[in-house]
Amino acid sequence: MNFKRKLKINWWLWFLFSVPAMIYLWLKQYEDKAGAVHSDWGDLVYYSSHGLWRYIFAPLFWNLALPLLLGWILQYLVGTAWETFRQKGRSVKQTDAC
Repeated sequence: MNFKRKLKINWWLWFLFSVPAMIYLWLKQYEDKAGAVHSDWGDLVYYSSHGLWRYIFAPLFWNLALPLLLGWILQYLVGTAWETFRQKGRSVKQTDAC
């Protein structure tokens, strides 16, 4: 593996991997022991409107930062695999032409 390779970011792949995961995590509904159903988005709105800012950081990390990080890693791996596949295809065509 060549670690000196220039870091390329495919913004569309990053968007494709990250945003659906964020939307799912924000809107996923949980049921607590009393039977009430809530989502992290509802909790975020409730906490921010009542000034309970210290409770916002955990959902923000798990629902925003983690999907962004995992989406970046996935897009990098897919992009690297695609570039490797294309390079191997070019080298095979060049050797066949000789």
